[in-house]
Amino acid sequence: MKWQFKQRLNIDPNTLQLFFDQACKKKVTATDKQLLTQAGLKHGDMLYIGNKDVVMTNVQEQAKIEEQKAEALKRLEEAKNAPPKEQPQPNAQDGKH
Repeated sequence: MKWQFKQRLNIDPNTLQLFFDQACKKKVTATDKQLLTQAGLKHGDMLYIGNKDVVMTNVQEQAKIEEQKAEALKRLEEAKNAPPKEQPQPNAQDGKH
């Protein structure tokens, strides 16, 4: 379960604070080796995240964002390493001075 939260929240799972209630008073105290049912969770239960600055995203959206960032960095590196473009020279035969 912590892996899913790491993927969706992009934070260290060890700092994650999960609660059963929206007021963040009843903390989920499960260990990594416990089943969700042993932690007191059942199908349909809502979990609340106590970390203030966390934004939940869809895993596919997060992967797409990461892919776009990687592509942008790649283009930036290619632009840095590209030889300078030659400036067009004025054409003496065009009759303009």
